[in-house]
Amino acid sequence: MAVNLLTSTEDHASGTYENFLIVIWRHSTPVQEARQLCENLAALARERGSEVHLISVVEDTARPPNANARRALAAVLADNAKVVKSSSVIQEGNGFRASMVRSIVTGLAMLARPPFPHHVFPLVNDALAYHAEHAGIDYDSNLVLQLRQAIADLRQVLDDYPRASREKTSDKARRMDRAVGGGA
Repeated sequence: MAVNLLTSTEDHASGTYENFLIVIWRHSTPVQEARQLCENLAALARERGSEVHLISVVEDTARPPNANARRALAAVLADNAKVVKSSSVIQEGNGFRASMVRSIVTGLAMLARPPFPHHVFPLVNDALAYHAEHAGIDYDSNLVLQLRQAIADLRQVLDDYPRASREKTSDKARRMDRAVGGGA
């Protein structure tokens, strides 16, 4: 796995690769996970001793964040102004929903007024080209390939999450059945 996994839930997964923090939002944007993102950015900057880059991927299955989550996300941009070198949001999908989420993200950036470059993209490759430019690296570099792999790894964590959760539930049910004398 190319990514250092930080958090994973049914709704999101986050991790780091070098001085990049990557988060993927799949279903909803819980306020606590948005706040955790703020803490993770600060921790990564302390660990790396340098400015960091934020890549947020919003999958087409993600619902727009509620008002509290939007405030928490705006705080991520505002509270980390001194440590973030560039930030991107990749809103996947097309149509009304994707357009609406892109509008929300643009509004968050206007509210937070980050002093660093922050941009919304429809595709991962576009965002990686943008970050390569701001990180001063060649788009064809190994780092960009590893970031693409890190995003794929986080998607796999999310793909596996419900299965792992179901397996744990099934294991617990089997243990309970054995404890009461039922099941195999």
